[in-house]
Amino acid sequence: MKTTKILLIALGMVLIFSNAAAHQNFQITLPQAPIPESSDFATLILRDSWDMSEFTDIDQYLNESGQRDIIRNPRVVDGVFYGTSAGGVTTGNNGNFYPLFPGYETAMLIGKVGHRYPIEAQLYHCLYFAMQVKSPLDGFTPDRFRVYWFADERMNTAGNQNYGSVYPIRIFDPGSDPSPTTGIWKLHKVDLKNPPEGYVTETASWNDKPYWQGLRIDPTFNANTDFAVDWVRLTDCQANLQTISWPADSRLEVLWLKPAGTNRYIRAATNVDGQSGSYQLDVQGLAPGKYYVGLSQSLSECCLYESNQNIEINQTPIVNFGSPSFYSGPDYATLVGNPWDFQNGSDAVKIGQARSSTEGGVLNITTPSGNADPKIILYTPQQIPAAEEYRYLNFRMNTEDAWENVTDGMIARWIWVQTVGSSGECARVSQDIPLNVGWQIYSIDLHHSFEGLAEEVAGSCNGLDKHWLASNSLSKFRFDPNENILGYPLHQQLDWVRLTKMNAVTQGSPFTIKIGLNKLPKQITSIQYFYTTDLNNPTQHVAQEFTQTSFFQDTIAGESYGYGNLSNNNQQITMLPMLVKNHIPSDLPGMAHEVAYHWDTSRVGGGEYYTCVQVSDNLNVAIYCSETPVLVRTP
Repeated sequence: MKTTKILLIALGMVLIFSNAAAHQNFQITLPQAPIPESSDFATLILRDSWDMSEFTDIDQYLNESGQRDIIRNPRVVDGVFYGTSAGGVTTGNNGNFYPLFPGYETAMLIGKVGHRYPIEAQLYHCLYFAMQVKSPLDGFTPDRFRVYWFADERMNTAGNQNYGSVYPIRIFDPGSDPSPTTGIWKLHKVDLKNPPEGYVTETASWNDKPYWQGLRIDPTFNANTDFAVDWVRLTDCQANLQTISWPADSRLEVLWLKPAGTNRYIRAATNVDGQSGSYQLDVQGLAPGKYYVGLSQSLSECCLYESNQNIEINQTPIVNFGSPSFYSGPDYATLVGNPWDFQNGSDAVKIGQARSSTEGGVLNITTPSGNADPKIILYTPQQIPAAEEYRYLNFRMNTEDAWENVTDGMIARWIWVQTVGSSGECARVSQDIPLNVGWQIYSIDLHHSFEGLAEEVAGSCNGLDKHWLASNSLSKFRFDPNENILGYPLHQQLDWVRLTKMNAVTQGSPFTIKIGLNKLPKQITSIQYFYTTDLNNPTQHVAQEFTQTSFFQDTIAGESYGYGNLSNNNQQITMLPMLVKNHIPSDLPGMAHEVAYHWDTSRVGGGEYYTCVQVSDNLNVAIYCSETPVLVRTP
């Protein structure tokens, strides 16, 4: 017996060591070079991927702008969005969030809203999101998610498709996975244009309209259910197949991905043939980053084997424009000698109905709830004879709260006062400026038919047009930071306010195009510059480089400074020295470096032009255009 026992133990040890050796020798082979990122709507159009790196990826209209209990304890931590559904599908307040919100119907449609950045339905229609839902076993089984899309800011409530609205469409995660997989991470895919059999749609289809302005995801049918989202992507459905291979093993059926630096295993494929020894993984739904690959037999647990190396999805170069931009043109307050940058108390003549203090170049404002009408009267030493000379209102502000609540007073207003006769005044009050939480830059085109139209007027305004463009002899400016009826004090911080002209250059003079990159300049292999009158044709004209090597003067925000040796022949990136006194920084989120290009306008005809940039890192190529034009004046 003793001998037999020893033999069994020895045999067991042999099996353990042989299995360990087999596992050690099991090699998962991955693509070695970084893989180009697939085209993604948020990256290329919003220039801000839905990677859950910031609360702003999901916070617009969260909890229906604070009016309903929909998602409890929403938060973004280490690149993951977490929340708990308040209600379920039967209660009507089931959890939901908007990667893209159309905008508020009665307010200015500014910022990264779908009204300004609609989804081209025929181009972008493959929706991917990596999500974990801890569905209760006594709830809807299997649990389901839903996807809604919206035609415009009316959110499909107009009831008349000819009026530009349609009813929501629901797409359910098909019940093809009966295994108890609650709580695991999955990479979900829905082709909105061609939903597969088993999905349910209602009323209309993705193909009914050329553009959609809103996109909403309901993670679960169940109430009181925790969920987490790592990323959301909306791609062009072009396959990006990469080969994963391993020694044949018939047990292997499921492929998992683990983002580097995390312990999250995301189930990416369930149709693996382990005996074949390879799998074609479509990575178009993967956010940029590095991933380890795991293989398992189980649908709910990883892994039998895991790769030692990782696959890397390259991040597409992203460009934001520092100049031309809404706030890079000559600024009224800077030109009259005292920019509204709140470096001291002289920028505001009076602050009413709020507690305030100036510290570190920021104006702190705390507004009580109720009938408070907080107001900031800005220092205005010189009249503006004709308002049309200035075009853009810009301000950078932080609003502190759990989520935006436009309905209960997270709106700002701009009031401009015109001198009438010898002693009269006409005050024009702007439309609602919706505010989001956190630090944001708000930019408003006062030449726009709605953004520049006063909602109401007061004083000696009889017979006067309500629009900014019709305003003359402007003598006072007032900024109202909120209309708080939240039921508690609202704290805000105002960094700066700029009232700017359009960027302009005299034909023949150089204009400095400034861009911010999300990558180091050494990672960029090519930057090409263009100008256009048609944003649908961004490469309409090549922007020639100004090659004069002698010193010259340029002007930004009314301040001059110089450069030498401006020629780089499109090969060497020139870094722009920030030498402008009182220059407001670009504040481009996620942009690692600022790059300058000196555009030669000597052969450019007079008129307004948008500047565009095509940028490449040898893996991904993308093109972006400025949101504001440059005025080229003829001598």
